[in-house]
Amino acid sequence: MKDYMLKQFDYHAWANTRLFNRLKELPNYETIFNEQIQSVFPSIKDTFVHIYITDQVWLHILHGKSMSEVIQDREKLRKQIETKSLHELEKMFENMVNQYKEFLSTIQDVNTVFVIENPYAGALDTSILELVQHVVNHGTYHRGNITAMIRQLGYSSTMMDFVLYLHMVQEGKELK
Repeated sequence: MKDYMLKQFDYHAWANTRLFNRLKELPNYETIFNEQIQSVFPSIKDTFVHIYITDQVWLHILHGKSMSEVIQDREKLRKQIETKSLHELEKMFENMVNQYKEFLSTIQDVNTVFVIENPYAGALDTSILELVQHVVNHGTYHRGNITAMIRQLGYSSTMMDFVLYLHMVQEGKELK
């Protein structure tokens, strides 16, 4: 199951990178990145910021921080990154991926259960595997939002299906 978890997380990182790369192909991509759109989030950037902050929240929880602590840190993090450019945010994602991979590589049993005390929803018994699956699923959902926003602005997006990722891995293609 550890291999499955790592593959899922690698897919998550690949799909984010692929979407950043597609954005950089668009004309005036920084303008597009920041453009206000009637959607789930006000801009593509705001959606990426949400993915980043949420991934950071779960990484800190995996490292043993309480949900209450992480919620307090979340707003400070948002203020730190709200002025970042596409390239700066992309670099932050790359660094976070390395932090996740470093942590996940040390896990012996991905099914080890731990408790998350959520101040809004109560206690949750979950495993590292389930939490990583949540991170991946959350990212997939919001990458779909970004894809819709790109199309709303008149551009095509890029394919980020898990099956495409699997084909690329199987064929030994560069994951970008």
